Amino acid sequence: MKRSLTEKSIRLAMLMQAVAAPPVSSPADEFTDEGEQGGPESGEVESAGPGG
Repeated sequence: MKRSLTEKSIRLAMLMQAVAAPPVSSPADEFTDEGEQGGPESGEVESAGPGG
């Protein structure tokens, strides 16, 4: 049982690493874009809402 769990864990970790290894640039770029756009956009919208 323990062996099966360990193997599954290792397999999952390897899969996650393999899947998150190549597309590291994709999500990173998207995250940066979303963060930069979401930050100022959210602030402006919030300010305009209660301000107006």
